[in-house]
Amino acid sequence: MMRRISLSLTRHRSPVTTMSTILMMTMVLVSVNASLPEVADKLDCVGGACPSASPTLDGPGCGLWLGPSPIKQAEDHGFGLGVFTGTPIPKGATVETEILIPIHDSLLHNENHHPPLREYVWNGENMPEVVMESQRGSFLFMSGLAAIAPCTSKNYNLELRGRGDGVNAARHNVVSDSGDVHRATSPMAGAFSYRHNVSYTAVRDIVVGEELTVQCSDDDYDGGSYVLSKFEPNDSAVVCIDSNVRVAPLELGGQGLFAKHVLHKGSVITSTPVVPMDRKELVLEKDTSKDVTRQQLLLNYCYGHPDSDLLLLPYGPMVNYINHPPQGKSANAIIRWHQVSDKNSNDVLPRRQQHHHPELFQESAKTVAKTHGKGLMMDIVALRKISPDEEIYIDYGKDFEEAYKAHIAQWQPTEKDKLYRSAEHYTRTHDVSTIRTTREQQTNPYPENLATACFWDEDDPDDQATDAVYSWSDDEEIDECLRPCVILDRYVHEETGEEMYMAKMMPMDNTEVSSFCYLQEPEIVSDVPRRAIRIIDRPYTTDTFMKNTFRHEIGVPEGFYPDEWMRKKLRGNSQDDSPDFGVEFKRKTA
Repeated sequence: MMRRISLSLTRHRSPVTTMSTILMMTMVLVSVNASLPEVADKLDCVGGACPSASPTLDGPGCGLWLGPSPIKQAEDHGFGLGVFTGTPIPKGATVETEILIPIHDSLLHNENHHPPLREYVWNGENMPEVVMESQRGSFLFMSGLAAIAPCTSKNYNLELRGRGDGVNAARHNVVSDSGDVHRATSPMAGAFSYRHNVSYTAVRDIVVGEELTVQCSDDDYDGGSYVLSKFEPNDSAVVCIDSNVRVAPLELGGQGLFAKHVLHKGSVITSTPVVPMDRKELVLEKDTSKDVTRQQLLLNYCYGHPDSDLLLLPYGPMVNYINHPPQGKSANAIIRWHQVSDKNSNDVLPRRQQHHHPELFQESAKTVAKTHGKGLMMDIVALRKISPDEEIYIDYGKDFEEAYKAHIAQWQPTEKDKLYRSAEHYTRTHDVSTIRTTREQQTNPYPENLATACFWDEDDPDDQATDAVYSWSDDEEIDECLRPCVILDRYVHEETGEEMYMAKMMPMDNTEVSSFCYLQEPEIVSDVPRRAIRIIDRPYTTDTFMKNTFRHEIGVPEGFYPDEWMRKKLRGNSQDDSPDFGVEFKRKTA
């Protein structure tokens, strides 16, 4: 399903800001530039077949597990994995932080177009500041719990953390921060997500073994209490994802994934499921009036092969923190396909709980990209002995590095770039406790790429004449119906003494706006408090849309993709009449 959130949300990755580590600013896990036999040699395997190595458990215990989801099986809800806690989680505790990656002007808008990716994204309307960055609607991708855990409106045990209503507070505690990266000085501006700190809060005490469920408004089954029956480290159907690694800040800025204890050569560091997609899913819908990039930021978090149209997007917890080695260092980890033992093969699991389907290696890229109800999973494996507190690195590949070098060679900022200030940067570096009126902006304007927006969701505007002045009420939700507004006046309320604003609320030109947020005509609203007003980026002006921003998938080694996934296998066969497997696994859409 395309997930909808009724109240709150949150996730994390900060930028790296120096040229020596610039390749660490983006992306997810990738593979070393080696064939399968070469990888096997490094792991002391024979013929590319490695023994099923489990996470080394000579260090701290397991806090989070991936395993077949009994909720998804019992409730006919999605398919594959769930996340289980290996330690008690007290009420109010914060769980997991991840990044948030917006998907703008996407083919996902088409209700008749339902690729697997749509099962792992959330409606953008729940973060209207993101939606208003474009005009054709937005979706949100967040790896980890947001993508894996079942969601429900009843008896969930986690809700997205916090609600940021303050002047400089980030919405739902999702932090938007580009660090020291600016489009006039950094060639990596717009090449990684600036939004992070997506995290969850336990709404009650969660017991060991319980499956984690997150709040959403789409599904109404009773989350109840489902328990994973066993924690057996050698059970390939159950994978620990945090006993070996932790996320920590880097000395030069940003975040990385670090070893908690000694990791031995050939051991599984962590594992992640992946969602396959066609490259066309990551192309912005064409609009010749906009001079912007046509490739989604999400491309930088996928990896693939130049001769294949199939991309793979990892969505497991923490995997987005695995960096490319900086100059002077080399990769100490690689990826490989997850190994499922005969004892715990898919044959003994109900189909809805199956999470790794090697039979997809025999299908074409087009078939894999539209197959529901089947998934793939990868392991990150140590290439050598890794010491405690050592950072985990995976090589991003030769094609990626060459593309980056070419980008650096042609990158040239403009004079206009030097004047650019994002809404996030502007509100962080300027006093915005008072918003300027239109008259004040005539002599002291905001930067041309910024605009004002107000929360306003008048329930029944038809009850008053079109020339009426509405009054903002404290009952208004500072959650939804954020719309462009013009600040007409500022004054002190006679009764409360609070500084208030009169604003003209404007209709929204955006396909993702909820129907109850639409206005036919502008409306004048009085008594608007400062907390209901935002300074936002005008559509298509953020770094994400820059035409010269860096876009490239992470490379996989030759031999990692099967021949069936290569583009040459599809020549002369423009028609693809293969069945859309797993239709019953498509979840409800908005």
